[in-house]
Amino acid sequence: MSGHSIQEGPPRQPRAEAAARVIVNDSRGTYYQLATEAQGFPAGFWASQRSQTSQVPTASSSQVPGASYFHQLTGITVANKKRLYIALYPSGVANNDERRYHWALLIGPKAESSDAPGVRYHVKNQPISGWTYEEKSVSDVRATNTLLARIVIAKVQDEQRLIGLLRNLPIINGNPNWRCRTWIGQALAAIAKDGQCVGSSQLDWAAIETFARQYVAQKTATGRYARAEDMLKPKPTYDLLDQRETVP
Repeated sequence: MSGHSIQEGPPRQPRAEAAARVIVNDSRGTYYQLATEAQGFPAGFWASQRSQTSQVPTASSSQVPGASYFHQLTGITVANKKRLYIALYPSGVANNDERRYHWALLIGPKAESSDAPGVRYHVKNQPISGWTYEEKSVSDVRATNTLLARIVIAKVQDEQRLIGLLRNLPIINGNPNWRCRTWIGQALAAIAKDGQCVGSSQLDWAAIETFARQYVAQKTATGRYARAEDMLKPKPTYDLLDQRETVP
């Protein structure tokens, strides 16, 4: 799969805080790291959007500024960002290569051990109501029953903002050309336009779709899904950010 080159999405746009370079949200407020000295705080300092004066020590404080203080303040480890995946499942449609797969998004932890709980975001076609949006918690994003493969496409920067964006995407019924893959394409375009939901990312849907189809086809050809016991194991996973396979 090394012959594929995916272009990164547009750079994230800064928030109103012009000096900020990293944004992290927490239940106690929104925190950002200063790229340049601002309001008496040195570059690299973590500040709170809610209240600088009450949440952040002054520049003369004995507290050491930077990520270590931010972790102490919020309990968040910035480097351990969740991952956003494209997920492929069998669609159940026969004799139609274009509709062979069902497409979804997964959000899961960066570090995966014996359990990797997460959430699946997708649209599904109901017999009566038509296309509907669904969020479903999964106990292990690595190995749900019918999952074929995962493709890492982004590091999640602001999870709640990302979820809100997905919830507000339009759902279109009555158009036979609008399906789950259409929704995925619209989602990635909206994420790229927003510029704040994710950090490092690969959001070119056309290129991602081509890569994902070829990746699953390759795994199918080599018998990766042929044995029942293999379907219980973590499914093939490819990281487009690092350009490497993490689960064969």
